[in-house]
Amino acid sequence: DVMCIQETKWGGNAAREIGGGYKLCYNGESNKRNGVGIKLSQKWKDNVLQVKRVNDSLMLIRMKGGLEMVTVISTYGR
Repeated sequence: DVMCIQETKWGGNAAREIGGGYKLCYNGESNKRNGVGIKLSQKWKDNVLQVKRVNDSLMLIRMKGGLEMVTVISTYGR
């Protein structure tokens, strides 16, 4: 239902529908290196409360998961 992606090499930060009921949130400073993303299924994409893009190697998403808060962090070391 949730997948973290590293080395996307996509510049900018955005969230977009990518088909099949999935949504992709990503962040990158350049289209030549680095970049992270988090892919969400239909089950989770409607429960997103916060997307925090720190830099091109760290981002997090907070979601409502029933009575609890779920935090997913996508990161990698350079």
